[in-house]
Amino acid sequence: LLVPQIENMVRFHLKQKGVQTTTLDQHGIEDEIGLTALIDKPEAKEIFGENLHFTIKALFCDHAGANLRNNVSHGLVNDSIRLYPHAIYAWWFALKLVFNTFWNAAASRGASEDEEQAADQMKA
Repeated sequence: LLVPQIENMVRFHLKQKGVQTTTLDQHGIEDEIGLTALIDKPEAKEIFGENLHFTIKALFCDHAGANLRNNVSHGLVNDSIRLYPHAIYAWWFALKLVFNTFWNAAASRGASEDEEQAADQMKA
């Protein structure tokens, strides 16, 4: 379940920055570009930073790494994959991404509320 969500997250952030994430063939059929090709785009390293870009590529895309995206998407693994260290790491990696997003949003919201309270105190 997590692998397609990671791919969707990468696609979402690239689209937000105006990067083309689909192709159009000669018959007018639009196809989504796969995670490996998306993460190889130069903009991906700019958007995600060096460390996150490396982790996504090594864990999900690279044949020298775990290659989870291809193995899971093409049915090349069975349910015992959940016991493999790279699959466990992928789970924690996804949890970290989600948690950090909420944590940063809450911290940002809290900082703006603190600034408003300080401004109100200065007016009084």
